[in-house]
Amino acid sequence: MTSYHYPLGREQQIRVLFADRQTIVRQGVRSLLDREQGIEVIADTGDGQSLLELAREQLPDVIVTEINLPLLDGLEATRRVVAEGLPCQVLFLTGNSDRESVVNAFDSGARGYLLKEAEFHCLTQGIRAVHSLDTYLGPRISEILVRNSARYVSKTQQPGRTSLTGREQEILRLLAEGNNSKDIAFILGISNKTVDTFRRHCMRKLQLKSSADLVKFALREGMVIL
Repeated sequence: MTSYHYPLGREQQIRVLFADRQTIVRQGVRSLLDREQGIEVIADTGDGQSLLELAREQLPDVIVTEINLPLLDGLEATRRVVAEGLPCQVLFLTGNSDRESVVNAFDSGARGYLLKEAEFHCLTQGIRAVHSLDTYLGPRISEILVRNSARYVSKTQQPGRTSLTGREQEILRLLAEGNNSKDIAFILGISNKTVDTFRRHCMRKLQLKSSADLVKFALREGMVIL
């Protein structure tokens, strides 16, 4: 797991918008995050419609939301945030522990997924990771993704993983597990430039446009391992 460290100056504060349908959860999480150096909760809400409105007004760095919100669910709110080009990264903090929810979350445009059963430090790690444009998978998410993966049918018409070489699949898997180029280069003993070259090859072969699309592809294909 990558560790993230930031200077303590206010200009380095990660501005967070938090959404959960339960008031006691919002109050508890906000209280904990307010004590965390480098993170500031600028607003919280209990429904998806106000989440979207606050995202438009406040332009938070990171949105932490659950899936099952009233008025507008977290998945649709995330889709609209992405469609409108708002400069917000989304981390799901939810009780939904099924594979379909995880895949749908990343398909909606989220960068991270964390179960509510996780420890608090996982939430702060996730916030810092998605703020740095990395993918974050909380504890147990890898297990959820590989569960019944052989029976999971992709809804896309993209070329399959068999079009990738062994090294390309390895790099794609490491990317989907939340590693950045520097991490992957260290793990595989190659240069950052080589990692970026393989990443571009994967995007071209799979007809994808971004690293986020690569992560989604790997998740749908069950390429993340324990």
